[in-house]
This record gives sequence, C-alpha cells and structure tokens, in this order.
Amino acid sequence: PICGVLVVFGLWWLYFSRGAADVLGRAQRDGTHVEYLFGFGHYVIFAAAAAVGAGLAARAEFVAEPGDGHLDLVTSAAVTVPVAVLLLAMWAVHLRLHDPSWRTALPFFAAAALVLAGTPLPFSELLAGAVLAVLVVVETRLPAAEAPAPRG
Repeated sequence: PICGVLVVFGLWWLYFSRGAADVLGRAQRDGTHVEYLFGFGHYVIFAAAAAVGAGLAARAEFVAEPGDGHLDLVTSAAVTVPVAVLLLAMWAVHLRLHDPSWRTALPFFAAAALVLAGTPLPFSELLAGAVLAVLVVVETRLPAAEAPAPRG
C-alpha cells in the first residue's frame, strides 16, 4: 500500500507543480491554439490515471494472494506502463507549455524509461514510486526555463 501511495502522490504532485492558467492565457492571446491540445490531451492523461489506479488495485490483490508466477509480470506491467504513459502525456500536454527545453523533457523521458525498465522486477511499484519521488524533487527544485515568446 505504501508504494501505491508514493506513486499516486508523486503523480499528483508532478501534475499540479505548475498552474495552467498563465500558459493557456498567453497561448490564447498569442493565437497559438494550444488550448485544444491541452484540453483534448487530457483524455490521455485521465485514461492513464485511471489505468494507474486499476493497475495498483490488481497489483495489491496479487501481492495479498500470490497466484501464478506469470501474473507477477502482468500486474507489474499494469502499474508501470500506465505510469510511463502518464508521465509522457503529462509532459507533452501540460508541462511542455511551461518549459519546452530538455531541462524538463529529459527527466520525464528518463523517469518513464526507468519505470518501464523496472517492470520485470518483483518490486516494480516501489521502484516506480522512488523514481517519481526523485522526479518531484528535480521538477520542484531546479529552475525551469521560460517558454520562448512567439515569433511574428
């Protein structure tokens, strides 16, 4: 249960680490129509978040009553794959609008890769939670680059 809480709180903190009002207001003034990507991109974010919840429930059930050995990998993937998808979608839809530089992209891509690489491990949810905790620290402590002003 602790690992699941770490995963959920890490994702929550990453999503709400930056507000959207400023970048959406700037995009609307500049006429870039980013609000459509932001709005419709949240379908992916919400679906991945729901899948994380379902994966954590399946993983908790497996840990409480271990059954077949192949279910270990399946329940592990049910957590790690949606976490990785959510991280990438969160960056593409929300955080990229604040800081499109590699300073933000690289940690998110690396975190997604580490979470996926931990899928075959018996403690994949703990690794995912630890990776998210490190990513929270990186995102909240390192200064973000300003989004470039539009040309024209």
